[in-house]
Amino acid sequence: DLAIELDFARVPVEQRRIQAACERAAIPCIVATQMLQSMMEAPLPTRAEASDVASAIFGGADAVMLSGETAAGKYPLDSVSAMRRIAEETESWLCKQPARALRSRELVESDEPAAVLARSMAQMATESHARAIIAWTDPRSLRFISQTDVNVPIYAFGASDAELRTLALLRGVRAIRMAHPSDSRDFVRVAERMLRDARLLTTRDRVVVATGFAGQGTERLWLRQVGARAV
Repeated sequence: DLAIELDFARVPVEQRRIQAACERAAIPCIVATQMLQSMMEAPLPTRAEASDVASAIFGGADAVMLSGETAAGKYPLDSVSAMRRIAEETESWLCKQPARALRSRELVESDEPAAVLARSMAQMATESHARAIIAWTDPRSLRFISQTDVNVPIYAFGASDAELRTLALLRGVRAIRMAHPSDSRDFVRVAERMLRDARLLTTRDRVVVATGFAGQGTERLWLRQVGARAV
């Protein structure tokens, strides 16, 4: 708990430093504790608390979390609703800003395969004006791509509960359950049907697809139109 370990004046700087370190290492970052503290007793947050939540999101947090507000506060549901509203407004504004393709210098310079693939996915999605990134691949590749500023949703599919819970923490990633596909063609067919049924994509939307099976990381990366014949 930074507020206990440090002088209060150092907390904002150290929070940003830790967030930046997580970003460089492609490690999920959660910001928590006293974010909406006044809602232990009041039905609405203060302006400063709303700004605190937004600041964590601007700084690259993968998730923001409540503690006492929901565990012992008088307004637990209102606290969750308030935090969600702040996050949605903040992310909505961020998505309208010009994309900075890559935030992390280490990600730009790294020759690790997962980082190289993340750069490729980011560039393809940005330059093609894709509506989404669809992936069944190595979780580390998805951790790297979530550290870019690509302003499109990343739909990550998986069959393992443990893997889906991890992926759901990543910034910009929506984890979706799917039975293990037999190959890339089967994955594309089922994933696109699920996303169209959920009205998240429509026919002819442009998407970036990344697939990898048998624990071999990302083996294939390509651009396609939803509904086109899978090859």
